[in-house]
Amino acid sequence: MADSIAMVGQHILLGKSLDEVNLNKDSYEKVIREVFERVLVGYSVQNVTIIPDTETGIQVTIEPWGDVVHQVKIETNFIGLSPEMQNLAASQLTALSGKTDDTLVGLPIDAVDWAGSILKDNLRELIADRLPEFKAAFEIQSGPVTVIKMTLSPVGEVIQAVNVSVGSKTLPNFLLSEAEQSADELGQNLRGLPISFVQRHKDYFEQKILHAVTALPVTERYGLVFKPEILPASTTSITLNANTTKYKFFVEGYLDMGRKIDNTSVKIHAGKWITPKDEVFMEGTFIPGSVRWVFMPGWGHQFTKQTQAGFKYNMTDERSQLFIEQELGPNYSLRIERVPAGSFNEVGLRYKIHEYLSAEYVFNSHESYLRLVGSL
Repeated sequence: MADSIAMVGQHILLGKSLDEVNLNKDSYEKVIREVFERVLVGYSVQNVTIIPDTETGIQVTIEPWGDVVHQVKIETNFIGLSPEMQNLAASQLTALSGKTDDTLVGLPIDAVDWAGSILKDNLRELIADRLPEFKAAFEIQSGPVTVIKMTLSPVGEVIQAVNVSVGSKTLPNFLLSEAEQSADELGQNLRGLPISFVQRHKDYFEQKILHAVTALPVTERYGLVFKPEILPASTTSITLNANTTKYKFFVEGYLDMGRKIDNTSVKIHAGKWITPKDEVFMEGTFIPGSVRWVFMPGWGHQFTKQTQAGFKYNMTDERSQLFIEQELGPNYSLRIERVPAGSFNEVGLRYKIHEYLSAEYVFNSHESYLRLVGSL
């Protein structure tokens, strides 16, 4: 309003002599008053006073007519989001109510139409700062209780699908189905969200999944420690790594291609952590080709998160065996085994295709072959 008055004043007065302004002061004041009574909807101009000088001042006194806005309510609607995600996004916009109250409360109801366009621009700037992944459209219903209906829709690429995978190096995957289901239910809430929004709040979503799976009975039963990781994309992947501080148990089936004898087998590993870094275990391997079991008790020490080493004792052949297992990355691992008595060495390089299937290239003192490893 002040800027508008200044523009009118400059148009009428700028460049005129002080004598002329003083002489026609009443006429100029009347013109300014008439202009603003027509333009300033919702207000009546009570008084206009021009203070002539080289930098002339204009004082305008206005008064609202009719009823004024006493309260502002904001109704927010997010397109394509679950109620929970709507609440999360809305929590970024708590400053909106202060902005609308400052602008509209006390304003004449008839002035809401022209003031609303200014308010919309201010709200769009605030949303662009607090919630840049969404754009807003507004509808203002003026009255003593003015209602602002705000519709927000995602900007840019959104998440179309969510895939959840759960894996463990210490327990069979089928024991983790409850945790996978819980993570999947939460993960589906991400559908429809902008990818950039999920990336910005990645820690929040990972902590939410962690809190949900930690509360499951299976977590306490097996002493599980979970580590969720979200990779936002059009098809978002959620990886939930689960390990137990109590036990290490897994079942693997082997199919060796390029090996003629005993090329299929099943290994069961059952271990218990006696310290945070030391495991005692028993491995039993069943070989269908020769219809026999090989039992190997052993001990392993976890030197780092990626490295374990120890020894086993083959009860069938009565031979000791040393081993080292080294993780090389998220999907690669290296296995080295040595039997000192027979000078037998074996190296296996494994690639994890997914949580239920891996491929391992094995070469030892006698042969080399490709092994497919199925994990339960």
